[in-house]
Amino acid sequence: MVERSVAVAIPAHNAEGTIAKAVRSALEQDPAPVEVVVGDDGSTDGTASVAEREGARVLRLPKANANVARNAAARATAADVLFFLDADDWFAPGKIAAHLRTHGERGPSLVFDPAVRVTPDGRRLGLSGPALGGPIGWKHVCGRTFWYGGSTASVTREVFESVGGYREELASQQDLDFWIRVLHRRGPGWVLHQPHTFWLCHPGSLSRNPRRVVENLDALLRGLEFLPRADAARLRSHVLFNAADNLPLQEAVPLLLRAADRMYDPRFAKALVRSLLRTLRR
Repeated sequence: MVERSVAVAIPAHNAEGTIAKAVRSALEQDPAPVEVVVGDDGSTDGTASVAEREGARVLRLPKANANVARNAAARATAADVLFFLDADDWFAPGKIAAHLRTHGERGPSLVFDPAVRVTPDGRRLGLSGPALGGPIGWKHVCGRTFWYGGSTASVTREVFESVGGYREELASQQDLDFWIRVLHRRGPGWVLHQPHTFWLCHPGSLSRNPRRVVENLDALLRGLEFLPRADAARLRSHVLFNAADNLPLQEAVPLLLRAADRMYDPRFAKALVRSLLRTLRR
């Protein structure tokens, strides 16, 4: 097997409380990455100094967004294979070895492992998606079942650059967009049969402003115009359902109305019930 160099790209903004664990989890891998590059997205706390103290190379960037920082970190290294890690997530031992083995043996466009979802108090909520131990295509990602998490994927530099990296105008769903474009253009990816990533889940950590969700969704779909109408509708509805899950009923209703053509989907009723329960608990 050809030996490939590895780098880990970490976008970070005001993450001084979690960045050390993220960097250490990457540098302690065997084989170790040639470098961990942190794209510091205009932090006003000690994120940059903590990351440097742990052994990362830090790019001090003006405030933009996570996609700008992620692309900058990925392009600052010449490594052959890129791993992406959010500043509050961490890798399990053996992750890089498992991904490299799969890249070498199967040559997929992307390699994923299903993340273990963890709450801030340490409770494990299960996996972020099915541990397929097999191939995954772009159609899979148009449904919510296969939203593995932004820290779960690795890609060769050549594939990353061939699709132009992450779309920097997106405020959310940037991982879905990147995966769909890669899988569509470069063929199937591969999902490992066991998790190697821990995904820290913060309630309400993403913007749930209905207007912003809709605006971002419209931008997302404009960049995925190659999707057949049925797949675009499926992706659209699941983004809306996911946002509605986390909103009180009065804010969820406008999003669910935009997905009214998918009322037959079980996720529609689940989102409505979850939103109603959230309202009653307030």
